[in-house]
Amino acid sequence: MAYELTRRNCIVFVAGCAGAEIAHNYHERKGKYIFEQYLASVEPRSLVNCGGCAAISLANNMYMYSRAAGGIPLYGGIPEVGEGSFFTTFSLIVWGSLPDRMYAAAAAYARLGIRVVVGPASGWTWGRYLPGNRYDRSKWWVYHGEDGRKRETEPIPEHLIVPVETKEEALTMAARTFFSTSEMREGRAARLDLLIELYRIFYGQLPEDWHLLIRSHLDIPTRHRIKLIKALRDEQGWEGEALKITKARNRDGKLLTLSEFNTSYGMELGRYHCRLARLLPKTIKERQGSA
Repeated sequence: MAYELTRRNCIVFVAGCAGAEIAHNYHERKGKYIFEQYLASVEPRSLVNCGGCAAISLANNMYMYSRAAGGIPLYGGIPEVGEGSFFTTFSLIVWGSLPDRMYAAAAAYARLGIRVVVGPASGWTWGRYLPGNRYDRSKWWVYHGEDGRKRETEPIPEHLIVPVETKEEALTMAARTFFSTSEMREGRAARLDLLIELYRIFYGQLPEDWHLLIRSHLDIPTRHRIKLIKALRDEQGWEGEALKITKARNRDGKLLTLSEFNTSYGMELGRYHCRLARLLPKTIKERQGSA
């Protein structure tokens, strides 16, 4: 799993027994162990060993991200940290035996907005899951940061704590959790490319809900653009010309221009949004209170 994610430009942090187990992986052709093949740095295509089981590596990095990028205090700011990290692409795979202390660790990650994938077989004997439902449209919304109105969004990230049984399920589920409603076109295309590639390798098909993640033809990875635009037209009822989408089918069945679609579903690029009403700008909250 570490190899598949790292070589596809992810930044992978490992800790504890998982890090020790990963270190045994030796590439015969390259003549290197896996930690010798990749950088140990916080940049794409890196594999970072954070130490023993007590490292809880991802949580520390998430706190540092919120502090440096958002200026959020490390203490007394859990709701704000969780709000911020929920719209980022941090995810955790807990793999192997699961002692009781991992209940608390997984709950802490979920509270921070970080998605947790638990497995393999022990994932089904674990006692706590926080699954989502992509088909329940009432669950997928955010407050728009400019007017405070609710906006329907893509069903991402779908789960907070979810069990899996195999490494293939773990990888595809992790790839699902990487999506964010606030990402730019290039980021969405890169994550969609990763998800499609893993589904192709492991299952020989497209993800069943890939069309729910498309906001325009610019979100579609270049190498899949011809096939996916054709599928949008033939299977989902969208309209387009050549390699461009001109009208998109909303989840309520309406056929909308891209301008209408982008102001009714998902978020415009670069716009502030949140799930906690108290994090809206003060002027918007005042208008809502007077209304």
